[in-house]
Amino acid sequence: MSKLVRAIAVAAGLTGAVLFAQPAGQPVTLDIVVDETAARRPPLSASDFIVTDDGETLPVESVRLVQPPPETAPLPTVSSDDDEKRAVSQAGRLVGVYVDEYHLGDDAAFAVARDALAAFLRSSLGPRDLVVVLKPLDSLLSLRMSSDREAAARIVEGATPRLGDYAPRSVFEQEFIAGDPARIDTARNQIALSAVSAIATHLGRFEAGRKTLVVLSNGVSPAVPRRGDAPLPGVDSIARLANRSRVAIYLMRPSRPTASLDDSRDGSAPLRRDALEALAAQTTGFVMDGADATASGLQRVLRDASRYYLLTLAPSARASDGRFRSVSVTLRKPQPAVRARAGYALHRPDDQVRFTRPLPEGLKIPRRTSPLIRTWFGQSAGESGATLVDFVWEPSPRVPGGRGPAVIPARVAMRVSTMDGVEVYSGSAGPSGSDRDFGISEPSQMAFSATPATLLVQMEVLDLAGRVLDRDVRDLAVAGFTKPLAFGTAAVFRSRTNREFKAIADGSLIAAPVASRQFSRAEHLVFRIPVSTGGAAPVVTARLQSRFGAALRELPVSNAPSSTTVFQVDLPLAAFASGGYMLEFSARSSLGSAIDRIEFTVTP
Repeated sequence: MSKLVRAIAVAAGLTGAVLFAQPAGQPVTLDIVVDETAARRPPLSASDFIVTDDGETLPVESVRLVQPPPETAPLPTVSSDDDEKRAVSQAGRLVGVYVDEYHLGDDAAFAVARDALAAFLRSSLGPRDLVVVLKPLDSLLSLRMSSDREAAARIVEGATPRLGDYAPRSVFEQEFIAGDPARIDTARNQIALSAVSAIATHLGRFEAGRKTLVVLSNGVSPAVPRRGDAPLPGVDSIARLANRSRVAIYLMRPSRPTASLDDSRDGSAPLRRDALEALAAQTTGFVMDGADATASGLQRVLRDASRYYLLTLAPSARASDGRFRSVSVTLRKPQPAVRARAGYALHRPDDQVRFTRPLPEGLKIPRRTSPLIRTWFGQSAGESGATLVDFVWEPSPRVPGGRGPAVIPARVAMRVSTMDGVEVYSGSAGPSGSDRDFGISEPSQMAFSATPATLLVQMEVLDLAGRVLDRDVRDLAVAGFTKPLAFGTAAVFRSRTNREFKAIADGSLIAAPVASRQFSRAEHLVFRIPVSTGGAAPVVTARLQSRFGAALRELPVSNAPSSTTVFQVDLPLAAFASGGYMLEFSARSSLGSAIDRIEFTVTP
């Protein structure tokens, strides 16, 4: 990382970061950090910089040195969104801090870094600087910049390291962050990246120049959501967001993990690079490791935020296609090191209408995944190009030994609409996967038809008395089945007795699929998968695999009752060892081929 920080030029091929400019024909603005020494204080001019785009030198139209204002009068107290906007318009520096308790060890290195960060907030920032501090599970919907640096420092000083400590410390953790350490670690990684994304988003709301985000953490593995999981922020999406908003991310890492982030827990599959280290590299920040994760490292961060340049340059004529353009920024006298955004992308002329339209109301609603329920959305080809969507839900399982009152959802009321607010469907259903599926008329499944698009799904989770326990808001990408041969979404039906299995398998019982993908050996499963055939009869096969893709055995496939386009496999689990498995479906016809997989877990 230190070599990257000291590099004279930062090319897009190394970082992949993108800074989006104004529409085509307008100048591009890049924020540049120059590691100048005290002996080189005169500001640099446009003639000092060389910016090249694929061998083409881009004209630098202007250069502006940005420094905090000299005023020392404190900013007013921030107690509302309007106060925040007024304070930001007068502020010097905007600083965000995330204290990643889940990935910090309770050791001497952490204590040194914690005290240095608290002292930095209390003493190094000025009266006209604004700061926001976040810790795991703090609300992401009520972030607000504050001029109270003492309060920010106290939050940091109150941090409690949790690395390797999986004991729940709140009702939320007791109920919804549970399982073996690997599963808990995955949830904690997702929480950390969501928090970093939320702080970068909040800083990006303001038109100020360069913003600073310091993450105190020993490192986070990238979140890798499985198919069907709610969308989660990844390294690339957070980097794009941070670069659009001129947010520089710095990793303050007191200790490197004892196990390399390049190795998995069981050695079976490699994990990717530390997400926070990658974000620092992609957003013109850097990593403060070990002895550098102290006051000296934070002073370098402060210098970056206190003296930087905004370069305005004319884009290449080749940028009019809207594609990313990598740039290299160097100095004619390359004594200081330069850190710049890696490139830019222009909006194409025919995109202007799309970018100037008012933001649809559906995009203004904060997304939230309720921890009280597990959901499943199935999709299959409908008539006239439409897609059929099925929905079921189940209560999330309680953590064994969890304390506190049991919260038991009884119904889910769902409204589906376009982003412009046009209603597509509304309805309600009880839970699937329980005895109510067999012989009880109350619906446990919702179904509707929609044209391919991204829809807004808003759900209310209700108890038996009809009181709202929680709300869930998410996007639903409705696919279009345009290929001549394609699979829909595989559904799983669960039976606990031989009578139930036969009734499901022969179609004499109309049962709802289940949302769960964890089953016991006492159960017998039926998998059904719809196929869009294009009029040609396909040959469908199924193969059972281990969780790592090793073939175990071929399974017989039959047509589902009263259907020529839905195929099914039955699978008794009595002889299965505990662990993860995959069922792979393959289809071939004169029109092409298709393949799909569904993962599930067997427990004792």
